[in-house]
Amino acid sequence: VRSSRESASEADSTAVLNAAAEARNAIADFKAVKTAMTQATKSVERAKTGVETIERALLDRLERIEGAVEEAMGDDPKAERP
Repeated sequence: VRSSRESASEADSTAVLNAAAEARNAIADFKAVKTAMTQATKSVERAKTGVETIERALLDRLERIEGAVEEAMGDDPKAERP
């Protein structure tokens, strides 16, 4: 026959083991979230770089078009500018 003291000690041990298991799971979840956030941050940085590259290309293209329009109009003061 077990004493109430042994039962209480066993219950305490079980509670500690359960708490430790929950802590391990929480740590694993935290690491998974941290990894996902890191990957998301890298994806955002790559997207930002891509957008900046496209923006530069479009601005360069616009400058070339503006230059071609100015050259085509020449010095004609009556020419309408877009």
